Amino acid sequence: MRNHPHNTPISVGAISEETPVTSVARAQSHFFTDRHSVLVYSGRAHHFRRYDIHGVTRVVFYALPDNSLFYHEIVAGFIRRGIGHGRVTEQPEVRVISPSGMLQAGKGHW
Repeated sequence: MRNHPHNTPISVGAISEETPVTSVARAQSHFFTDRHSVLVYSGRAHHFRRYDIHGVTRVVFYALPDNSLFYHEIVAGFIRRGIGHGRVTEQPEVRVISPSGMLQAGKGHW
């Protein structure tokens, strides 16, 4: 997933449990200021660090989180902050995708 965006015009940031703190701050800042239109945030990063991500208007899960608390924290917390910052101008969107679901839904288009 992290390698694919290099082949597209979409600006992507990534945060995982192994991302250095300075890179996390940079990715969050770029995402909030719209320099990154997509932020890949791993479930393990959320499990270990519980980063506070601002500017979220849409959440796409690759699969449902193993810990059901994560779903609530990410969807309710991140999107609520997006609404509070005035960044959500339309109905917030949450999707769950999987490799097999992507193939069935049009070969990777979501």
